Amino acid sequence: MRPWRKICCPVDFSDTSRTALQQAAYLASVFDGSVTAVHVYDPPLETGDAPLPVFDLFEKLRPELEQKLAGWTSEVEESARGAIRSVVFLGNPPAEILRFAREGGFDVIVMGTHGRTGLRHLVLGSVAEQVVRHAECPVVVTR
Repeated sequence: MRPWRKICCPVDFSDTSRTALQQAAYLASVFDGSVTAVHVYDPPLETGDAPLPVFDLFEKLRPELEQKLAGWTSEVEESARGAIRSVVFLGNPPAEILRFAREGGFDVIVMGTHGRTGLRHLVLGSVAEQVVRHAECPVVVTR
């Protein structure tokens, strides 16, 4: 098994994704690696009274999302030994996470799960589950 030096960490700004980011930073320190925190903005089906095209809405929100993600990465920068960066995308979260990890040649994906079960899981699905099923690299799921 090769060391996990290139770590992808999807972040949805939940408590479980904060835990995953902390774990990713720890792994980066153990393996002398780097972490890329990824947030995929999944636009709402409706954008209110004055609908904006999805891309325009994303571009309007992008600076706020980037700033929030930068704040999160700065919290773990020391434990990751400074080797951390962040990116924000628009799209379907599982598809974009899988594409980014594959194209970036990441060694591992570290992500959180909400642990939904039953009807809530059936209706809402699970980004983590889809990533685990289709990833081309190992996936570490935290809770």
